[in-house]
Amino acid sequence: MTDVAAQFQSSSVPKRLLVTAGLLTATRLGHVIPVPGSESLTLFSGGITPYLLAAVLVSLLRPFLSSLSAHFEAGASGREKLDSITRYVTAVFAVLLVVDFSAPLNLASAHTVLTVAAGSMLLLFIAEEITESGLGSGVAWLVLIDIARGFPGVFSQLFGLLNDEKIGMMVALIPIAAVFLILALVVAIETAQRKITVMYSARVVGRQMMAGQKNAIPVKVNSAGIIGALAVLPIFFFFPAGNFATVILATLLIGFFTWYYSGSTGDPNEIAKTIQNSGGYIPGIRPGEGIASHFSDISDKISLGGAAGFALITLIWESIRVGLDLPGPLAAPFLIIAAGTIMELLNQGQGRMMLEQGDGHMMRAAAKAREGVQSKRRGNQRKKKKRRR
Repeated sequence: MTDVAAQFQSSSVPKRLLVTAGLLTATRLGHVIPVPGSESLTLFSGGITPYLLAAVLVSLLRPFLSSLSAHFEAGASGREKLDSITRYVTAVFAVLLVVDFSAPLNLASAHTVLTVAAGSMLLLFIAEEITESGLGSGVAWLVLIDIARGFPGVFSQLFGLLNDEKIGMMVALIPIAAVFLILALVVAIETAQRKITVMYSARVVGRQMMAGQKNAIPVKVNSAGIIGALAVLPIFFFFPAGNFATVILATLLIGFFTWYYSGSTGDPNEIAKTIQNSGGYIPGIRPGEGIASHFSDISDKISLGGAAGFALITLIWESIRVGLDLPGPLAAPFLIIAAGTIMELLNQGQGRMMLEQGDGHMMRAAAKAREGVQSKRRGNQRKKKKRRR
């Protein structure tokens, strides 16, 4: 236990947690800073919704626009250009979501619109800083904080219904138990994977004969993570959260986006090329295109299963939530985002600590090696001095 605490203190995880906490605190301050000329709007009233809309739009248009596809396939530099395009689209949505088209546009209203739009862009900048310098996804963290703000109202509503004897204790316990069940199901889907066995033939390395080996390549059931749930959030901005039509729409969209983003991650051809170059093969599968097709088929099937799982969770829980008239912060996409964000935080923290621990071992081994070389040199110098005498 002491070793774990010492590793935690010596790693960069505490610093990243402090950065994350500080930036999230700054976002809460932005939600209470009033906008001049408006009685109800604050600096961050626009929220992160404009970015979510922009990200969904750009990703949906990418297969149909050659320029976006070229940026996506160009590697890191192309992804940076896609991020820049998404930011510009975010700015447009930030303005459109604040503009009241029924009111005449004047200097005061234009000032209010630009201020709130600038607040949304500042919020996006904070989210990117959290992703870069903190732990976890900044966008997911902002959504998670909004969820946490709504939970006190949820419990007060349940207690109010209990006091008014509109529902019984057993009925009140249903949504609480269902929340924990949904979180457990989300964790199960997020961690589920299919392992594909790859065989490696015996080969000669230098003067040694390496025996044949067997390895397993894991393929995640849901490689998209919580991106599908994040993409669905904007519909709660435009449609009433307590409507069964919204339930059906959310169910279909969360299934579609989870499948869509899972299918856009990973390249079966690269996996097949790596296996072939390292002398591996899959029994009964033709090398090259056969392995690529095999991986693609398996990925499509299990991704469809993960998307169907999230869609089923959304349908069942949203039906319960709407039936009990529970507020929006308990909507299924929010719960999926909450579970996924916490998992990502824990995985990133553990992974970073292990990486830094491994780097520390390598640095200590290198330092010992340097010390050994230096001591050997000093010993040789002493021997030379003795011979001269």
